[in-house]
Amino acid sequence: MTNGIPKGARVSRNMEHGGEILMPRGAEYRLISKQLRPDGKTDVTLEYILPKQVIPDDIPQIKKIAEQYVNSTNELNSKYAKMILDEVSKLEKLHTMAKNDLM
Repeated sequence: MTNGIPKGARVSRNMEHGGEILMPRGAEYRLISKQLRPDGKTDVTLEYILPKQVIPDDIPQIKKIAEQYVNSTNELNSKYAKMILDEVSKLEKLHTMAKNDLM
C-alpha cells in the first residue's frame, strides 16, 4: 500500500517500527489506484485527504481535562496542562481567524 501525503498534513512518524507513518484518527483517503499482483495480493495507492475543520472534534474534551489539572499540586501535571491549554488557545485563534476570513 502506498499513501500520498499532501504538504501541510499533520502526521506522526514512529521510528521504533521502521519509520512507519501514523495518520490521525478518523483520517479519510481517496483511492488512486488498485492492482492485482501475480502472487494474488493487491497493491493499493491511497491519497490522504486533509481534514476540512481546523479544530478536531475532541479538542473541547481535551481542554476540559487540562483545565482540571492546570492548578494541580503535581508540578509535571500542571506544566503539561498549561502547555496543552496554550496549544488549544492557538487552535481556537486559528479557528476564529478562519471563520472571519470566510465571512
